[in-house]
Amino acid sequence: MTFPFLLGRYFNSAFYTKYLNPVLKNRSVEVLVIQESNPTGKKFITLLHQLTDVADQPDKEF
Repeated sequence: MTFPFLLGRYFNSAFYTKYLNPVLKNRSVEVLVIQESNPTGKKFITLLHQLTDVADQPDKEF
């Protein structure tokens, strides 16, 4: 199961349309499972949460 709205914030956002949707529709892209139980995965997830602060700033796509 994928959770595109975690990154795209909402359906058809600029990020979702330009960057996320093309990757999700590309069947040749390999999948990497990110798990919070892994230290590197936990750090990555923390960084994703920090991106929400950037996304809330005006005129930002990411």
